[in-house]
Amino acid sequence: MMLRLRDGGASAMDEFARHHFELSYRVAFLEKKGDTFQDFFSEIMEKRYPGDFQRVRPWGPIGDRKNDGYLKSQRKLFQCYAPNELSAKACIAKIDEDFDGARPQWAEYFDTWVFVHNAKNGLGPDVFAHLHKRDASCKEITVIQWGFEELRQRVFELDE
Repeated sequence: MMLRLRDGGASAMDEFARHHFELSYRVAFLEKKGDTFQDFFSEIMEKRYPGDFQRVRPWGPIGDRKNDGYLKSQRKLFQCYAPNELSAKACIAKIDEDFDGARPQWAEYFDTWVFVHNAKNGLGPDVFAHLHKRDASCKEITVIQWGFEELRQRVFELDE
């Protein structure tokens, strides 16, 4: 990210601007839940990967077929989960429902399934272990998670 100086030169983003963007991202990440978090995620991905990231929205009775977004160049399928309260049991059930639901619909299009969540301080040990078991048991699809930092990195790859 570059700022133009008055003399025509360029410098890295100044400390004040960086702090502002960091704080704005943190607040948005922590406050957005459910569909608003999914929209937040999709907006970031569309800006970071224009023409490559494809937002998938629910379409009547068929829904989104367990696909909240697709990054074509990297063959990644995304599923967002941002409840008001995160419990291990509900989170594991969501992982199973969405992963198992996505495979028959989209398997020919993705090699990596990304569970995107809004747990700022990370996932609990049971959820973490479950994601790794899913990854180990499915040889043709890599299963990973994105949380606060993974999404933050995409934000700071954007131009100001």
